[in-house]
Amino acid sequence: MSEQSNIFNDLFNYFITDPLRIFYLILIGGSGGFLFYWDRWRNRIRLRVELLKEHFSDNKYVVSFEVENLGSKVTSLEKDIFLTGLNPKMKAKIIEFEIASKERTLTPHVPTVIEAIAKEDSIINDPDYADDISFYFFRQYKIKLTKGKTKRIRFRIFKHRLGFIPYCIEKVFFRLTGKYHETKYS
Repeated sequence: MSEQSNIFNDLFNYFITDPLRIFYLILIGGSGGFLFYWDRWRNRIRLRVELLKEHFSDNKYVVSFEVENLGSKVTSLEKDIFLTGLNPKMKAKIIEFEIASKERTLTPHVPTVIEAIAKEDSIINDPDYADDISFYFFRQYKIKLTKGKTKRIRFRIFKHRLGFIPYCIEKVFFRLTGKYHETKYS
């Protein structure tokens, strides 16, 4: 018992003689140090995604994205991208897209253009399918990674991008009233 108290006393005296040692322990301290977790957070895998174009090509709906890996590690995209939106009849629809190219690897800090084509069975077999997917309201594209968090990009209509909270509030308002908030950009 006295040996344990001597060890704790010695440890306590070690930090009392130089108070900056506590700061060093917290800042640099092994696996629990602040700098370690700061570096892990800063270098996490995350994406920057921009919607470039939506169009029909050879009777198929094609969506083009510019995707950039902002992390420090290589990751890749899953082969499917999902679009969720409200069609003009106010019914929620999910349309599945498949990435056209076989190369889905994303190297860090290199923008890559990705084209995704709507799967036939997710559109044709839908009796409420509107003429054009680009007229869907409150669209959300869900892009999954093999490593890292799923990226969701949300739009009111056309190319007007929304954050999570405005998207949810405006979508509920639209479902209740049938009107959406118009801005000079929408």
